[in-house]
Amino acid sequence: MSIRSIVFSFIIAICYTVSGQNTYKWAAEPRINAASNMNFLGVLNSGTFVTQSQIDLSISLSDSEGQEWQNLGPLQNQYLDISNFMDSGSKDTLYYHNASTDVYIIDKNLGKIYLGYKSKKSFSDAFMTSQGNPVLLARDSIFLLNKKAKVLKTIKNTFGDYLMGFPIDSGQFLIINQINKTLSLINQDLSVLINNQPLANNSYNKPYMWVNQNGNIYGLFGNKLHISTDFGQTFQVLSGQENFELSGSRLSVNANKKVLAFSSYEKFYFYSIITNKWRIVDNTNPGATLDLPGEKIISHDNSNIYLGGSDNNLIKKASLNFGATNVSRIQVFENDFLYFESDQQNSIFDKGELRPVGFYAPYEFLYMNDGSLQISTYDSFYLSSDKGKSFTPYRPNFFDSGNRLTRDLNNKLYFFTSTDYFTSLDNGSSWQKEDGNKYFPQFSAVKRDVKPHHSGNHFGRSDISNLIRYNSNGDATTIHFNVNYVQDIFHHFAVLPDMTVLCFLENKSSKKQTLYRKSGINGAVTSVNFPFRPTNNTFVTDEEGNIYIHNGKSIFASLDLGTNWINISGDLPEDIQINALAVGKDKTIYIACKGSNVRKSLFKLIKTNQLILETYRLNDACDMIEDEQPTTLVNYKIDNEIFTGNGIGGTTYIYVDKYMFGKEVEIVDYNTKVFSTCQGNQFISFVDGKQKMYFNLKELKSCSDLTIGISTPFLRRCFSVPIIGRVSNTGSKNSQNTYVLIHLDSLLTFESGSHNAEKIDDHTIKLFLGDIKAQETVNFFITVHVDCQASFQKLICFDASVNGSASCESATVKDSLCIFPIGSFDPNDIQAFANGRNTVDYVEKKDQLLYRIRFQNTGTDTAFNVFITDTLPPELNPRSVRPIIASHDYSWELRDNVLLLKFENIFLPDSNKNELLSNGYIDFKIEMADNITNGDRIENFADIYFDFNLPVRTNISSLTVGKPSSTDDHPDEIAIIFPNPVRQELYIKMKQTMWVDMISILDLHGKVVKTMAQPSQKSSFLNVEISEIPEGIYLLQIKDNQGRMFHRKFIKM
Repeated sequence: MSIRSIVFSFIIAICYTVSGQNTYKWAAEPRINAASNMNFLGVLNSGTFVTQSQIDLSISLSDSEGQEWQNLGPLQNQYLDISNFMDSGSKDTLYYHNASTDVYIIDKNLGKIYLGYKSKKSFSDAFMTSQGNPVLLARDSIFLLNKKAKVLKTIKNTFGDYLMGFPIDSGQFLIINQINKTLSLINQDLSVLINNQPLANNSYNKPYMWVNQNGNIYGLFGNKLHISTDFGQTFQVLSGQENFELSGSRLSVNANKKVLAFSSYEKFYFYSIITNKWRIVDNTNPGATLDLPGEKIISHDNSNIYLGGSDNNLIKKASLNFGATNVSRIQVFENDFLYFESDQQNSIFDKGELRPVGFYAPYEFLYMNDGSLQISTYDSFYLSSDKGKSFTPYRPNFFDSGNRLTRDLNNKLYFFTSTDYFTSLDNGSSWQKEDGNKYFPQFSAVKRDVKPHHSGNHFGRSDISNLIRYNSNGDATTIHFNVNYVQDIFHHFAVLPDMTVLCFLENKSSKKQTLYRKSGINGAVTSVNFPFRPTNNTFVTDEEGNIYIHNGKSIFASLDLGTNWINISGDLPEDIQINALAVGKDKTIYIACKGSNVRKSLFKLIKTNQLILETYRLNDACDMIEDEQPTTLVNYKIDNEIFTGNGIGGTTYIYVDKYMFGKEVEIVDYNTKVFSTCQGNQFISFVDGKQKMYFNLKELKSCSDLTIGISTPFLRRCFSVPIIGRVSNTGSKNSQNTYVLIHLDSLLTFESGSHNAEKIDDHTIKLFLGDIKAQETVNFFITVHVDCQASFQKLICFDASVNGSASCESATVKDSLCIFPIGSFDPNDIQAFANGRNTVDYVEKKDQLLYRIRFQNTGTDTAFNVFITDTLPPELNPRSVRPIIASHDYSWELRDNVLLLKFENIFLPDSNKNELLSNGYIDFKIEMADNITNGDRIENFADIYFDFNLPVRTNISSLTVGKPSSTDDHPDEIAIIFPNPVRQELYIKMKQTMWVDMISILDLHGKVVKTMAQPSQKSSFLNVEISEIPEGIYLLQIKDNQGRMFHRKFIKM
């Protein structure tokens, strides 16, 4: 695989999924619910729909207004109450309490419900604060929980029983006692501001009261809506209710807390908190209840969901209760559009609606490119242009029952009779008889299963154990599968996207069923082993080439052309009887089951395998520290591949290849002086395309341990440039009063900086970083001006040191950098540093190497993502690579010897709009390989991808290991160059006559700017034209006929 294809596979983040048998989840009835007879519970503030099966009590959630549902299984066989959801507004994590002792966390990303907190005392109410923390109102205590449902703080309950709580935006919340008719105001730290203040109105009940984010109380008293703006000391009737009463109504509030709603048998009433106006809407579904996610009206009963239309009337959105049982055949046309064939009726399922089709067992049901349907039955053709709502019959005079109607990918119809075949280019309006001998030789042998392929070929099944392929010219090729030279029964075949052919045959005498695989048209035939005995005669493939098959009880899938099989039956009932299997274009799997509803998979075997890794710091007893966030200061190793730990918020997302399944995941690069781990390594085994792993760091020593890095993209003469740094606390204790000292070269003048930067003297800058938490990283910067008198051939150096409290080590932590100043420069390049000093020629084996890759968006639009690949040469040790500092947030991965640096969502402007901000860079350290020897050359370059454009390749950074026998230390031993500095022509005078093969000129970053091949003859005097080269300092490289190279530096004026 090319490097470019590797990078693009990272960019679109795709890998295959695999997981254990008990992790695959299935839902009954496609796109609607988790089982039949659903009870629609309601809509949460986030807009999430909630249903519960009346049969198995399983819970389903929908974030698409009822069009797609995620089944989470039952919650300990409890009936749910929509008012017990503690809704923080998040679509990823929900909280539910059972109005007794338990708080559950619903993680929709993982598709699971788990117990977060169990109280020893029952509580009367639970809710979320405006900061997203659950609060429990128990009989004897008030509990404040963190987002993982662990107790943060507890106070004694002095407010009585039968309490209800309401959060307000200030972080405070109100507690109302329904028995004593009192109100209390509580701070977010559980301190009490108002204690048991009597309410002015005592005719209320919880379902008819609500408190908005400002603390205003709305109550439905005496069939009128009242408001209190003084925490219940007084209530006033809201205006606009003179002509109606809210008798028998239920109060609801929409997600953005701007509209109150009341439902009655005939009307819906809406009150806007913003405009103080009322709106009345007819309820066309009498008896339905009401919810308001966002500004939409949503009504529901036990069978249907209704949304408010443009005329404020309610229109049916989705059915919650349809039956398609005993289905024996499924065809998937597109998402939400399927065909079912059952013993009750044949039906089309179209986005929530099940419509009967008046055909019994049609031979073919073709879905055309224009959305129409072509149907072939025993007596006629039928055409539908409205997705199966109506059908028009037509019967050409050549019609012959029992033969095959098919189509190609260009919407061309084919119909085969026993003697001829016909084609139609206008959806069956007219037909043309074709010359079978000209276009389809052997067509009379093709009895069934003529299938089009995206390659333009057609494949037909013959009456013996073979296939016939027809290319676009009509040429026929026989594909032999009769490997046993006996009369096999030909059951089913499929041609995968890569032209691999699969064929299901049954031996007539032994009755043994075998799936054969043929790699391409002329490839060898091999048999595919099954982990079971198939009881059906067909298999299904998807567009990725995955194979699916069932044996009536279980479903198996293969991701590698039948070499390995996975049981994906998951949570299907043990007594299930599977009749048929189908896979949609979106890789959703549908199964038809005897005596029960059609079921669909809640997982997809597609390229979305995501590994989610987090590492938390624990105390010395291996217990979680409250409100601890994932650390970014670790990396992860999988089978000699390393992935960064500095993901989003400390969470690392890895898209894993197939060969990583079952591999061990190890946490690496943490501070072993301060931490160890509490658990062993973990292994990859996916659940529905995702797996989340938690690692930990056990505290060994209580101290801070600071590291510092400092860098700059370039030092350009006469320009202001940034110097960027970062300090990380890799220890277990906070560092207090942390500060950084930066010492500047005399050619650099301080201009400004972050963190209250101030000058100590002309060359020393102090930055006050304050407190740095354990496992936290802080970035800082200063801006300096580069003197116009800076010499191109003299390094400019600066360094930075960091100091803080409770340090593990007493020594000062320091980092330094030396770099040549530049004039103009190539914006996409790579530079090498040895021991912090910019170098272009020779290094010693013991040197610490650093590479800097710079990039600039010189295009015409913003670059949303920048990806850099560096295929590390064999002279470097890839396992030692560590990125240390960059201009933007980044993550990185190392796979084999390919370093991938990812700047996702960088939004880098183009240089025409903002020249300064169009630049970026990254530094990484790396060690030389152990087997490197003097004289070896290290040549390294990088490819830079701006979004999905072709890569920009940098220069080649070239280093030679070991001190040369003749270099600039003794230049006169080899040659003299003059004039130096030079403007137009450089002259080279050799000390002795020598064979010269090549003369090259390199800039200070190792990029070759000019090359001149020399004739194969001895020379003692040479001249080089350099007038076209920009000003700057360069390296003249002379290569002789024995491969030796000699270098001289010169300045171009």
